[in-house]
Amino acid sequence: MRDREQETTPAHAPENWGELPSLGRRIERYHRRIENGHPLLGRQPDRNSIELSGNDYLCLGVHSAIIEAQVAVMQGGGDDVYMSAAFLTDGTMQRAVERKTAAFLGTEDAVLCQSGWCANLGLMQAITDQDSLVYLDPRVHAAFWDGARSTGSKIRPFRHNSPESLESKIKRHGVGIVVVSAVYGSDGTVCPLLEIADIAERYGCEIVVDETHSIGVFGRQGQGLVSDLGLREKVTYRTFSLSKAMVTRAGMVTGPARILDFFR
Repeated sequence: MRDREQETTPAHAPENWGELPSLGRRIERYHRRIENGHPLLGRQPDRNSIELSGNDYLCLGVHSAIIEAQVAVMQGGGDDVYMSAAFLTDGTMQRAVERKTAAFLGTEDAVLCQSGWCANLGLMQAITDQDSLVYLDPRVHAAFWDGARSTGSKIRPFRHNSPESLESKIKRHGVGIVVVSAVYGSDGTVCPLLEIADIAERYGCEIVVDETHSIGVFGRQGQGLVSDLGLREKVTYRTFSLSKAMVTRAGMVTGPARILDFFR
């Protein structure tokens, strides 16, 4: 391997090796913004600073109880087989996490994904095709749009947080899949989910709710807005990133067991 690296990497590359002029100018602008080794304005954060730039506002990621639990799980998980989730059996650690998540959220099944992006994208690729009508709130995560486009779905956006606009679109185009976020990360607006769910049920549509910013915030035990409003029976699919309230890295999809088995 070392011989190959020596063959393919110049031993004495020029300072701006690999940079076309336009890229070089962008890199120069970036480095001019760097102060004390970090691209932030003002004083560099220290241990006494309040951290609002990331997702771990309460510093749960470094809480001793959570770290100890993570260490215990890792030390006890030596028998797991590391392979694609499509081949995992019920006895694996990943399936145990999925079952616990499903039980916590009161749904049939859950699938652990590499990221929230993968959860959103993969779900849309699994449940839509070129004959599908997809009604998207314009502020849902970009991965939903990418997933719907990749299958050739007929995308019909409706006005942000407008049940009236959604109903008008459904009346015009027909039954489809409605995609909304419980809380929109771009501006913090909360979805009028009761009204959206009523419209979807009235016209026979399925609902996908992104709970990335509502899991851990809404509900008596943090199960999210769907559970808090008593809509478990009306919302078919929920997705969320574990990088927010869960302060880790992964994504999750919940829904009917038969469909999620196909999704895997």
